[in-house]
Formats: sequence, structure tokens, C-alpha cells
Amino acid sequence: VSAAAPEEGQRVVARYERLGRVTVESSPPGVSVSVAGAECATPCVLDRPAGSVAAIVAPAVSVLTEDTRLDFIGWKDGAAGERNVTFTGEEQRITATYRTMYRVRALCEPDGGAAVLFEPPADGGFFAAGTQVRVTAAAANGFRFRRWTGDLELSLPEALLNVDAPKTVVARLDRIPFIPPAGVVNAAGLTPVDGVAAGSIIAIYGLHLAPAVVAGPASPLAQTLAGVTVEAAGRLLPLYFVSPGQINALIPSDFAPGDSTLVVRSTGRPDAAAAFRVVRHAPGLFATVLDLVPYAVALREDGTAVSVDAPARPGDSLTVFGTG
Repeated sequence: VSAAAPEEGQRVVARYERLGRVTVESSPPGVSVSVAGAECATPCVLDRPAGSVAAIVAPAVSVLTEDTRLDFIGWKDGAAGERNVTFTGEEQRITATYRTMYRVRALCEPDGGAAVLFEPPADGGFFAAGTQVRVTAAAANGFRFRRWTGDLELSLPEALLNVDAPKTVVARLDRIPFIPPAGVVNAAGLTPVDGVAAGSIIAIYGLHLAPAVVAGPASPLAQTLAGVTVEAAGRLLPLYFVSPGQINALIPSDFAPGDSTLVVRSTGRPDAAAAFRVVRHAPGLFATVLDLVPYAVALREDGTAVSVDAPARPGDSLTVFGTG
């Protein structure tokens, strides 16, 4: 305080600058936007001198949780996702609009038993809130659809799902026997002949053909193994062994040539049928595969096996094994 203050008084002046204000909002609120490179959660209040310019970027995607996200739709005033805002003497409000997206998880039990299809298609597994989605379980070969569980409780493979929250649907399937086309072949391997010969050993390839691997007696051959039978032309075929992926059986030598059908029956499971052709001759040699190269199964006169390490020599008398 100066000496003259008691007579003359003393005055101080506080000087202010009028700032412009921009409030950045989002719908729904809480999205973090970038302001001049710095993150700011909405509602974000910015005060700057009039005439200042700030770069504001709304993120294309805002992740809330593992199963919920927000997708940018646009600014309410129609501006682009990245925009510049000029501060004026008036207060301004800008709003970024977002769409809530929920993840829909589709599982299969057993795994790989079906392909789950969505209509409309999912965007990385996400759908907009309120979307009604058609969900279809297309059972794979060797499986039969049983029912939906999880956020769907239905016994039909096609269902409608209302996506109002994260959802999980589980397609429950049963394993059933399946034989693909050309699944009946010479047990020794592929031959140049389209068919199998009467009196030969055949291999039936497929899925879930038997509950376990069971080998039958060498003689006489069994007609039922592990509850599995193979019938063709009204006759039960003698069986060498059964397994989930392969059955080896014998075509009787008096089996008539021509097109035929065999049926694999397993206790408690539906039948699996396969077409095949019987011909007079369809020879094949049994082989051992080493490094993708098939080597014939052969013995010398003394009973020792021919192999890569002990190859046959000129003049050797060999026995090779085949069928058909």
C-alpha cells in the first residue's frame, strides 16, 4: 500500500479474456474422443480463446467389454469422424452418435458337428442391438442336429434370435454313422477298376460306423461285432473288424455282379447305406506305406519279409498278398 493510499486510495484491476466453450458429447455417453491428440471422455468440456481451432477425432469403434462395443455412426451435425472445431464467443455442443453392438457366440457340441450360419451375417461376431438374427445349424456329415441350448431353447435347426444383449447359442448334435460316396473299396487299397470283386475283402470307410475298435475271430468270421452288422442283398457279410472309421468285411464269392447297396447297422444308431458295384475281377495288393510310397507286402521262400532295408534280389521267389 503506498503512502498516498489513505488520501488518494488505491485501485487494482483484474483483466479477463472471454473464452469460447465447446462441449463434446456422445450418445451413449462415456466414449473417449481425441482432442488435439489427447484423450477426453465425453462429456468433454473445452475452453479455448475465441478463434482457436481444435482437431477432434471420434473413434470408429469403442470397446466396452469383450462382448459389447460401440460403432461410430456419425456426428449429429453431419460432420466427418475427424473434424476441426473453431471456438467462438458462443457456447457450442457437438454430439457423436454410436450404435451398440453385441457379440453372439455360436458353439457346437461335439465340436465341429455343424456349421452355424447367421442371416444377416455377423460383423466379426457382432450384431447391432435389437437385430433379429436367423440362426441355422447345418449338421456336418456323421452328425444329426438334436437341439439348441444356451440363449436358445429349441429343437429345430433354424431359429430366430433377438440380439438385445451378448448371446451364446449351443448346437447339440448326435453322432450318426455316415458313409461317403465311393466309401466301399478294395481293402488292399485303390485299384484301377471301378468296383470290388466277389470273394474279396472290402473296406467300408466312414464316420461313427462302430462304437469301438473290435477285431473278430480269424475263422469262422463273425457276422456281428460290437453290435454292428453289414447287410447286402439280404445277406449278412462276414466281418474282419469294425471301428468308428473303417469296417473290413468279406464279399461272398457267389455274389452276383452288378450294382448293389450295403447297409451298416449299429445298435441304438440309425442305419448308414452305401452303393457299390460288384465285378468279376478287381485285384489289389496289400502294401506298407513309407514316406508316401506304397511297398508291396511280400515274403521270401524262407518266410522273411522284403523291406527297404532288406530288398528282394534278382532270382528271389516271392509271395505277395492281395485280394480281389
